[in-house]
Amino acid sequence: MRKTPEQYYDEGNNLISLGRLEEAVSSFDKAIALKPDFAGAWNDRGISLAELGRDEEAVTSYDRAIALKPDFAEAWNNRGVSLAELGRDEEAVSSYDRAIALKPDFADAWNNRGIPLAYLGRHQDAVSSFDRAIALKPDFADAWNNRGFSLGNINRRDEALVSYEKAIAINPEHILAWEGKAYNLKELKRYDEAVAAYERILRIDPRNESALAEKRELLTRIHSEQQPKKNNENEDRKTLSKRIKDTESFGVLPLAIKELIQQPDKLVYPDEVISLINQLDEFLSTARPQIHLALSCNQVNLDTWEKEKISLTNKGAAHAKDVELEFSDDFDIRSIKKTVDVLAGETTQVEIAIKAKGKGTIPLDITITYHDGRGKSFTDAFGFWLDVTENVKIIPKNEAAVAGNIEPRPQIVYNVTGNAQFGDKTQTDIKNEGVILRSTLGSEIPAERKICPRCHQKIHGDTKFCPECGQDLRQ
Repeated sequence: MRKTPEQYYDEGNNLISLGRLEEAVSSFDKAIALKPDFAGAWNDRGISLAELGRDEEAVTSYDRAIALKPDFAEAWNNRGVSLAELGRDEEAVSSYDRAIALKPDFADAWNNRGIPLAYLGRHQDAVSSFDRAIALKPDFADAWNNRGFSLGNINRRDEALVSYEKAIAINPEHILAWEGKAYNLKELKRYDEAVAAYERILRIDPRNESALAEKRELLTRIHSEQQPKKNNENEDRKTLSKRIKDTESFGVLPLAIKELIQQPDKLVYPDEVISLINQLDEFLSTARPQIHLALSCNQVNLDTWEKEKISLTNKGAAHAKDVELEFSDDFDIRSIKKTVDVLAGETTQVEIAIKAKGKGTIPLDITITYHDGRGKSFTDAFGFWLDVTENVKIIPKNEAAVAGNIEPRPQIVYNVTGNAQFGDKTQTDIKNEGVILRSTLGSEIPAERKICPRCHQKIHGDTKFCPECGQDLRQ
C-alpha cells in the first residue's frame, strides 16, 4: 500500500532520531512530492540538512516552509540557526526577531538571537537577549553559559562567573560552562581555582588537550610565583628527585613520564624540571587504585564448607594497600588472609571457605575497602548470584572466573549472569561503612577420611578440606 505524505513525514522524523539523516531527507522529499504545500515537511527537511552541515540547502528549505506558512515561528528560528552557522549574523538576528515577534515566549529563539549578537560584538544586546531567555526558562543552562560568555567579553568577569556557576548547577557536566569559568578565573589571577576548574574539565573529558595544556601552564606559573627568587635550579632538582621516589612507591607512572624520569639530566631548562615536578604532583593527586573482583565459582553445596578463590585485580595506576573484604550474611565466610596488598596492574588471589545457609539462587555481596600509599580510603561493592544445591557442579580448574561488577551500592538489582547492577551512583558515592569481617578457619577435625565423598580424590593425613574440590571432610 502506498504511503501517505504524513506517513513519510513521521518516517523522516523517526530517522532523524536514529541519526540516519540522509534517509530522513529522502523521506521528507517523498512527503513533499505527494504534498508540495506540506510546510512541516519542508521545515524538518531543513533540520536534517542542517545536521548534515548543508546549511545553504537548509535555509532554502526553511524559506519554502515560511512561504507556505508565514507565521511558522519554528521555521524562522531554525532559519536563523543555519544563517548564523554560515556567518550571516545580521540576517540571523533578523530571522530570530521574526520568530520572537510571532511567539514572544519563545525561549530558544531569545537564546539563539544572543549568539550572533555576541559574534557581532554587541555583547550588551546579547546579554539582554539571554536574560529574556532565562526569564522565560530559569533552568536554561545554555542561556546562562552564553550570558557568561558575553559578560566576560565586556570585562564583567565576576558577573560572568555567577552565570557560569548557574549553568553548572543546572548541568554539572556542561563543559563549555566549566571552560568559561576556568578562563575567567585565570584572567582574574585566581589560579588555584582555575586549576581546579580545568581538573574538573579533564574528569569530564580526559582527552581535552586544551584543558590539560592550560592546567600545566597554570601549575608552572603557580610554582614559579611561589618559589622565592633565590631558589636555584639545584633545589628544584632535589625536589624532583624526592618526587620521583614518592611516585615510584605510590604506583605505576604513565610511560611518557617514566621516560622523562629515567634520564633527568636531559632536562636542560629550569621550566622543564618544574613542569615534570608538576606532572608528578598531578599523578600523586589524581592516580588511584581500582580493584576489580572475580569469584572462582557460581555454585556451592548446601551446608558444606568449600574452598574457593577470589581474584583481586588492580586496574588503577596506584597500588592498593590493606585490601579487606566484607561479605553479606547469606553465607558463612572464613577468610584465610585478613588483608592483602595489590600492586597496580597486578592480580592477587585470596582463598576463602564458604558455606551456604539456604538453597536456591542466593546473592553474595562483597564489599572491599582499601587505601592508597597516601592513606586515602576507597570502598567498592560487588554482587554475585550463587546457585546453592544438594549436588554441586564442580567447576574445572581452567574455567573462567565469574566476575562481579564494580559498581557501588545501595541499590542492587541482580541479574541471571552472576553479575550485579548497582544503580547509577559513582564509586566516590560509597562511604567507608561497616566492620570488616576478620574470621579465621577453625576448629576440631573428625577422623581421617581416605576417599573424598564428592570427587573421590584420595586423601592423606588429618585434612579439613579436600585439596581438589574443597569438600568439607569434617562431617
